[in-house]
Amino acid sequence: MAVICVFSLTLPVSAAHPEYLRGIVHDGHHGSVSLVSAQSALIMNGTYEPVVTAAWIDEVMSDLVAPSLGGGYTGEAMDTPEEFWPISGLGSLTFNNSVKAGYELLEDRVDSKIQNAPASPIAVFGYSQSSVITAALKRNLAREYAGSPTVPPPVSLVMLANPLRPNGGILSRLPLLAALLTPWTKMDTTPTDTAFTTVDVARQYDAWSDFPTYPLNLLSTVNALFGLVNHWYLPESTSGFQLPAIDMVSLDPASPNYNPNNDIQQYGDTSYVTIPSTNLPLFYPLRWVGLGPLADIIEPLVRVFVELGYDRSLPYGEVVRAQVLPGLDALTADNAALFVSDVSAALRQGVEAAVGLFTPPSPTPRPGVVPAPVPAAPQRAISALRTPSPGEGQPAESAIPDRVPERFGYPPEAVSPVANMPSQRGRVPGGRSPRTEKVESLSLGSRSGSRTADRSRVR
Repeated sequence: MAVICVFSLTLPVSAAHPEYLRGIVHDGHHGSVSLVSAQSALIMNGTYEPVVTAAWIDEVMSDLVAPSLGGGYTGEAMDTPEEFWPISGLGSLTFNNSVKAGYELLEDRVDSKIQNAPASPIAVFGYSQSSVITAALKRNLAREYAGSPTVPPPVSLVMLANPLRPNGGILSRLPLLAALLTPWTKMDTTPTDTAFTTVDVARQYDAWSDFPTYPLNLLSTVNALFGLVNHWYLPESTSGFQLPAIDMVSLDPASPNYNPNNDIQQYGDTSYVTIPSTNLPLFYPLRWVGLGPLADIIEPLVRVFVELGYDRSLPYGEVVRAQVLPGLDALTADNAALFVSDVSAALRQGVEAAVGLFTPPSPTPRPGVVPAPVPAAPQRAISALRTPSPGEGQPAESAIPDRVPERFGYPPEAVSPVANMPSQRGRVPGGRSPRTEKVESLSLGSRSGSRTADRSRVR
């Protein structure tokens, strides 16, 4: 049996730029003793990365866990197999067996922490394959405490690139694929009606977590396959190798990798954060070989047709399976007008990019002449998504803002704090008109206006 090596990071509740005190904690079966925070964050990595490093913990804690759940957590490595036969080797575990083995390791660790300190907050972070493990833990914890007089433990979950995201995850889009890859879990989506606070983070066009609604739109599907490159979110996940045109991500507004255009929605127990893709993955190869100006000309129009493969009007927490074509109710005069408007805007943008190739650059200012600075717009932060335990100190503020300036490149719109207000969403090129749902009721009409969203727990 493998001994799990745990790297501990202490995250103080302080300012917007926390500094971490690194240490190594061995959590094996040989009586090792360590001083750790009462608030533990179990950090897993993704496929091909079974060993969790201190650098990975540092990035996850500072860029994802602390901004979304608040400070005070100590990061601990949670090593899992993270194999995917045959891609990870002919002698490796299948995806199903790897998830099962990883779940058993995680469940043992979480159960041990709950038994030793039932009131101590626990955070679990999963990325890619380990997001499936995290989703299975959430489902099983919900089952265990459903109808029980016992108060559920203070477990919070953060998922990055979740293949089981209800609207967008490839395993939720294609339940048959979920049955083939992970029959052990008996899951094809992540539940949203539990007592466990969840934050689900995905990047636009990541094939694992933002797969097209209409896969027969081959332009959308091919773009999503190129979007597998968007599956790299943090520097450590690329093993130090970063391709140009691929942005790293962060939920901390103080980070240079923070995207102020994040689309934030609240659905049931889950806050969904979707990070716009600055560039269309389909044209990454052009940018890698130095043909970015050419990509700038043709990409705006192509993006409009790529977005026709998605229905962005539906919330990320509603289970949306892959469909052949949009419903007839999508063929409205309003949607036609929006499409024409999007195409016109894309053509103008492409023409401007083409003209820019032949426009001489602006003259540089004379020495000693300093342009007046443009005042930065004030950025407000909301309270942490989690609820502090009784007697616990005030957590650091969450870095998820209560205003999203743009939605995938469109004009600013206000968005309510994700913790306790209804969500508001803009639209993307080719998308249907936006729709607003209240978090509590979540009664969502179908395309014909007669269906109610099924938010029942996945069994």
